[in-house]
Amino acid sequence: MAKWSMVIEYVRLFRNGFRSSVPVSELCRGSAPSSSDIAYTQTRFIQSIMAPDVRTNAGYGVEADLEEWRIISLHHVDLSYNLACLERGPEDSVVAHVTATTLVTANMLRRALPRHVTDEKRDEWAAISVKLVGQKLEVSTTLYFGWDREISRFISTSYESDMLTPLVRLLGSLEYASCALSSPLNVHHWSSNQCH
Repeated sequence: MAKWSMVIEYVRLFRNGFRSSVPVSELCRGSAPSSSDIAYTQTRFIQSIMAPDVRTNAGYGVEADLEEWRIISLHHVDLSYNLACLERGPEDSVVAHVTATTLVTANMLRRALPRHVTDEKRDEWAAISVKLVGQKLEVSTTLYFGWDREISRFISTSYESDMLTPLVRLLGSLEYASCALSSPLNVHHWSSNQCH
């Protein structure tokens, strides 16, 4: 399979996130029973296209990548990724531009927003929550896939998401958007080493 096709299939397989009924470590070790479960298919696919020590936003290895997908999917029940375009990146890499869409729910905000909000910030968080609940959040995201010709696998994968633009649009204020981005609502706070 060509690297371009691999990226297209990656986005297709993960278009609604990653949800597994068994621990990621069991899926990666192959100790979970094989099944027609989508998480099993996603795991086997990633293992076939990525180096075992692939570098990701969450650390190294396929397990770290899948664990980050699991955490993000946990926060976003109604997650959808749509591929906009692919580009040739530097040094034989592939760049995918996607739009990530999620519905902001009260549950999502309860998990993401600080539990111990100071009295002076309580009204601000209430205003942010009221404006966000029930809204579709569309986030432009760029995925980077570093390719190694010798092993014909990806050796790195990372992403960058522009959450500021849609949050300003929904919240109507740079101050509120900044406040939301400094909370765990920001996608970059969801890596497996920061959130459980």
